[in-house]
Amino acid sequence: TPEPAAEAEVAAASEAVVEVAAAQPETQALPVVDPPAATATPTETPTATPTATATATPTAKPSPTPTDTPTPLPTATWTPFPSATPMPVFSVEKAQTEAVTIARSVDERGFVVLSGFGFLGALVFGGSWVWLRLRRH
Repeated sequence: TPEPAAEAEVAAASEAVVEVAAAQPETQALPVVDPPAATATPTETPTATPTATATATPTAKPSPTPTDTPTPLPTATWTPFPSATPMPVFSVEKAQTEAVTIARSVDERGFVVLSGFGFLGALVFGGSWVWLRLRRH
C-alpha cells in the first residue's frame, strides 16, 4: 500500500500547479495531471514514451551542369614604362661632380659649408674641428 505522505505530496504539487497557472493569466495554463496510480513503491516514476519522431529528409540540391567549353582567361599584356619618365640612374660622373662641388665649398678659413648635412651635422663637425684646433695650440 502506498504511504499517505506520498499521496499528500502529489496532491499538494497538483494544487500548486493549478494555483500558479491561475495566478498568471497572461501565460498559457498548464494542464492539470491526475496523480499517478498507486504503485508498489512510491519512489518509482513512470517512464514517458515518445509519441512521434520527426524525421527530416535531406533535399537534394540540383547539381550544376558543366559547360561544354570553358571560358578563356584574359591574356596579360606587358606594358613598359613610358619613355618620358626614365628611371634615375646612378653614375660615377654625377658622384664626381658632387665631390668637386663639396670641395669647392671650403672657404679660406677651413670651414666646410655643410648645407646638405643639417644643423646636427654642422654642430658635430664644427665642435670636433674646434676641439682639434684647440688641442693643436
